[in-house]
Amino acid sequence: MNDLELRPLRKEDIEGALMLCRESMMHASHYSREQRQAWAAFDDGDWGDRLIQQHSWGAFGANHELLGVASWRVDDSNEAWLDLMYVTPEHQQQGIGSAILERIEEVVRTLGFHRIETQASLHLQPLLSNRGYITLETRLPVVRGMALPCAWMQKVLL
Repeated sequence: MNDLELRPLRKEDIEGALMLCRESMMHASHYSREQRQAWAAFDDGDWGDRLIQQHSWGAFGANHELLGVASWRVDDSNEAWLDLMYVTPEHQQQGIGSAILERIEEVVRTLGFHRIETQASLHLQPLLSNRGYITLETRLPVVRGMALPCAWMQKVLL
């Protein structure tokens, strides 16, 4: 996508990022309406704190419109963990997710990490697979009473 600006999220971006995450979840056709509602009922304060405390990136289009967000952190085993990854429904499959992932992988590699892992929704798995992530394990976490199938995925960074 032309004119895509990738940069770390700022505090003033957080409210829009939360709205973008929720909108993306509600359009994830791999899940039932009830599953999407449970997933999207996250606590804004908790998720906002995560975006502020982690290494969070935004993809901005024309007129500084937020088109995608992602965040990563160092997990308990001192490895890079992709925590959040969302693109607005109307801008999916236009290279925005790949552009954000490429930037995050570049930063993670530069910081000396040799792999990045994530727990990926069914909706995100195709993008990650196309970028070289492999599935280590399928999982079925329960979120607000609803089972949401996902996969633990990993990419070795060369």
